Order: sequence, then C-alpha cells, then structure tokens
Amino acid sequence: MRALAEKAEKAGVVIQDVIPTAATERYTQSFNAALEDDLNTPRALAELWELARDSAIEPQAALAAAFDMDEALGLGLRSVLDAQLDAQRQPEDEAFTREIEEIIALRAEAKKAKDFARADSLRHSLKERGIILEDGPGGTIWRRERR
Repeated sequence: MRALAEKAEKAGVVIQDVIPTAATERYTQSFNAALEDDLNTPRALAELWELARDSAIEPQAALAAAFDMDEALGLGLRSVLDAQLDAQRQPEDEAFTREIEEIIALRAEAKKAKDFARADSLRHSLKERGIILEDGPGGTIWRRERR
C-alpha cells in the first residue's frame, strides 16, 4: 500500500481525492463475492493483495479501490498510511519531540503515583496540540492527529 501511495503522491495525487476506476472492477467484484461467500476473509484479503501488486493498474486507482475494500474490513489502512506519509513529509523537530516525550514521561509518573487526574490532564493538553497518545504493552507511543 505504501508503495502505491508514494507513486500516487509522486504523480501529484492527493490520497483523499482518489477514486476507483473500471480497471479495478475485477478485484472489487471478486472481493465482494468473497465476503458474500460466508465472509471468506482470506479470499477477500488475497484480492486486496493482488490488487496492490497489479502493476497494470494506475497506482491512484488501485489505492482508491484498496481503501474501499478496507472500509469493509476495518483494517484502518488509510489512517496508517496517512500517518506514515505525514511522518515522511514532516520530520519532527528534535526539541518538539523531546518536549512531547518529557510530557509522556510526566504522565507515566502520574499514572504510577495513581494521580489519574494529572495523567488525564497531560493527555488532554497533548490532544489539544494535535498529539494522540496510544498506550500499549511496550509503553506509550505518540503521533500527530490527522486533520
């Protein structure tokens, strides 16, 4: 998907503006047939994968069809791809990154001390700045909110 997005961007296509074309219809129909066949997700994913690998289809058309398929599957490919491309386009300023990581460390300390009001306040202040926190088993990661 990322390769398709990069090709589409090089062609000057804005990801949000892409639409599927007749060239992608075979994949879309096979994808829909797979889902209608007792929700045959492995076959549907195979169609999505084949679409992404088909070099005969314009990257922007393949990407649009893939995003349509993704809506049915709920994988969140568009948001992941947008975040990756945003990160490529706008490398973070070191001072800004350090500041965000310091706030995340303060939030972790507040959570450890069971000061959940402070932890929530720190999370909210970052959200107001367009920073989304995602807590996971490996710790907290952050990303810019997609606007």
